[in-house]
Amino acid sequence: MQTSRTVRIEIYVGGQPMLEPRIMEGLLSFGRKHPDWRFSLRSANFHYTKKWLSSHPIDGVIAVIDANKIAGVLRRSGIPCVQLLPGRITDRLPVITADNDAIGRMGAEYFLEKGFHKFAFCGIGMPWSTERQEGYLAHLSDSGLSACCFDIPFNSPNEWGFPPEQERAFLTWLKKLPIHTALLVAHDSLANVVVDLCLQNQIRIPYDLAVLSVGDHDILCKVSPVEISSIYCNIPLMAYKAAESLERMMCGEIDIPSQWVKPLTVRERRSTETIAYDDKLVADVITYIRGHACEKITVDDLLREFPVSRRTLYRKLMQYIGCGPAEEIARTRLNKACELLKESALALTQVALCCGYSDLAHMCHCFRTHLNTTPAQVRRSVAEHG
Repeated sequence: MQTSRTVRIEIYVGGQPMLEPRIMEGLLSFGRKHPDWRFSLRSANFHYTKKWLSSHPIDGVIAVIDANKIAGVLRRSGIPCVQLLPGRITDRLPVITADNDAIGRMGAEYFLEKGFHKFAFCGIGMPWSTERQEGYLAHLSDSGLSACCFDIPFNSPNEWGFPPEQERAFLTWLKKLPIHTALLVAHDSLANVVVDLCLQNQIRIPYDLAVLSVGDHDILCKVSPVEISSIYCNIPLMAYKAAESLERMMCGEIDIPSQWVKPLTVRERRSTETIAYDDKLVADVITYIRGHACEKITVDDLLREFPVSRRTLYRKLMQYIGCGPAEEIARTRLNKACELLKESALALTQVALCCGYSDLAHMCHCFRTHLNTTPAQVRRSVAEHG
């Protein structure tokens, strides 16, 4: 492929315009390394035709959500096309999308760490939603647990409201869920509607129902009456990888492999700010540890805060979370350190001090002991993969 001329790339957004900022973030990152690339946005209402393509030379297309309407004419015109986050996969086109099974498993693990014993899932019946549900159920099953599930079909990717009969059916299901249920919702748009319906019907969030969503669309999550916790799926990385795959196709490569990108983290907000352990002491201790682990607290500090014996504290935590208080403090610090390494530009020494380690050497030792890696390797992996 010649690099001395402008490379014209079409971004066909077949649904969910809220994805555009995150997608463009990834494409701009790619564009900084490829200054000859130019991106143009097309909406789902646009139709490529042979006549249009003959008078508007383009080098490739990244089709977001729905490639079915355009795949045929692009293929006949010999224009490479990559599918990004497809609702339904189109045959013979490489796919870059979220690892939906891993998303479901991350949601289940997040709730399990909070001590929940009752679980539910709300989806929309689309293949990607079903994959998230299956990952959620599989991870719960590994712990001998299960979940109640409900699907809300919808007619358009841009319409997330419930028809009256579906709303009634959903509310009937919702009201049957026991108190302290952990609900994973397939997408932020749907979660926004779910939270609003809960509050209209005196279902308290997060106390009666903890709600976790997927996508981490900042506006959708924060405009909700109760700000929604959500799984960050790293859409910028998916967009970057889509551009990489398209470049390979434009260079003449065939059989470009599809890629499934794992979620990065859970962005916690008010909708899940609760601890669900049946034992009040355990819930209070876990809450305290998560609030103070980065302040160099020790088990002795816990014993001063909570009037129990060292043996009772250890026995209770082992019963409910499978480790003692010292291990839980260490695990919480490691989780916070990993979060800062992935999501901040703080120097490694600053990360260590922010997370309660005495110095960088101490943090490196803990990473090697518990995670079999180093802080530098964690940050390097994020730089390499988004």
